Amino acid sequence: MKTKSLPGKLQASVLSFWNIFNRKNGAGKGQPLEKRREPINYVPPTYQCTRSVLLCGSAYGDVSYQGAYLLDTQAALNWVKKHSTSVWSLRQEQQQAREYIPIWFANPAPDDGHVALLDPGMRGVLMPYLLDFHTQGWLSIFCPQCHRNYESVTTTTFDAARNGPNSTWTAEWRCPAGHIVHRKKNEIRYFKPRDAKEIKN
Repeated sequence: MKTKSLPGKLQASVLSFWNIFNRKNGAGKGQPLEKRREPINYVPPTYQCTRSVLLCGSAYGDVSYQGAYLLDTQAALNWVKKHSTSVWSLRQEQQQAREYIPIWFANPAPDDGHVALLDPGMRGVLMPYLLDFHTQGWLSIFCPQCHRNYESVTTTTFDAARNGPNSTWTAEWRCPAGHIVHRKKNEIRYFKPRDAKEIKN
């Protein structure tokens, strides 16, 4: 597949919140020169986006996700556009990746069956919304045992337990043929708010 870089368009279209924040607040003023650090800038991929991109799977070394989870970039385009302006991160590199995603998605290569990989910055932005993408119908999941893509899977949770402030459960996804395509044990720790007296003191 031919690749295409869009550095000019990126620089013209992408301005991170972190840069705006620094300019408004005069970040770096009054600090010794040796303590000032150059901001970490996001480096976009040099290859072109494709109609479907690999969101997660064994190609990334994911252990809990079997097969390949493909995100339809054109179906998700309006979502990533809105997300790029409504969600902010104080991590400059992550914010720049968030703002670049709709630019990259909007310029896919011809649909020739190739699937592009996401770089770590874009994966970090999109992975938390994997279940939302599945609910919206923008995700297809390739089952390595069936050798087929499925638009929907069966999701279940079990082994839910509460031990003091810790809650654990296991999430499992199965393809229509019953093969496990995702299984992961999750844990959340709840922190009890300090009472009023402790806060006051």
